[in-house]
Amino acid sequence: MPAKKKKVAKKDKEEKEEEVKDKPPEEEKPKPMYEIPEYLDPAIYTPVVTLNIKLILPQWSCLSKLAFVKQLDFEWKTMISTRLFQVENQIRKRHGGSIGEVFMCLNVYRKDLILHDKTLTLRDCGIVGAGE
Repeated sequence: MPAKKKKVAKKDKEEKEEEVKDKPPEEEKPKPMYEIPEYLDPAIYTPVVTLNIKLILPQWSCLSKLAFVKQLDFEWKTMISTRLFQVENQIRKRHGGSIGEVFMCLNVYRKDLILHDKTLTLRDCGIVGAGE
């Protein structure tokens, strides 16, 4: 019996050597149809900005001098992929849900500069990074 095993073992070695010869090198292997891109975590790679959110009141209003009105102004650190409706929700939350319609503008409040489309991101509005 031991003699037969040795012959079988020799045959197995020869077959394995032939298989190794038949295999194509690594370079000749077929490439996948779609290459998977490297994953970039948005929490790390998306720029973060600080929004200065201010309550706009008419200058002649007696409310503008009250301390609680100044407390409604705040800063919010968020990613530039944040949508305007999320900013609006943050404003409502800060006001305790007691406000009606929210009008938002960039840098200066003017009626012709009001941002009506709340599905836009901060990037779509022209905010690209800190200091912009």
